[in-house]
Amino acid sequence: MYNILDFSPNYYLKNEKIFGDAVKFHHLGIILEKVDSTQYSSLKYIHDPIQKVNVAFYEIHDLVIEIVVPASETSPILNALKQNTFYHHICFSVPNIENAIKHSSEYGIRRISPISPAVAFSNRSICWCLGKNYGLIELIEK
Repeated sequence: MYNILDFSPNYYLKNEKIFGDAVKFHHLGIILEKVDSTQYSSLKYIHDPIQKVNVAFYEIHDLVIEIVVPASETSPILNALKQNTFYHHICFSVPNIENAIKHSSEYGIRRISPISPAVAFSNRSICWCLGKNYGLIELIEK
């Protein structure tokens, strides 16, 4: 088996398929209070009125990072910002959100938002999940 992380030969990397098969890592989300005068200020932001955020994406060596900034005083990310959170979520692309949610419940992951369209992803369906051992997870339907 090809070991992409080059662990020592006697190390076994466990592969959990908590959302089922054909699931791919999509991006890592970080949140910022504002982006003025930062390295992120020149990115093209997309306004998402449903999520009440502005988002932009960039890539570092095959890792896609989503910058999330509150777009209103009622943005759901404001509480996390008050707690000085920077890392926010990991995102997976799944073939079917409903099936992924059902499968992940065996791992203690639960959906915490309604399934809704996301402007940044051509209105594909997304939802937010939370797992005690996994943190905040965004699912995007392929």
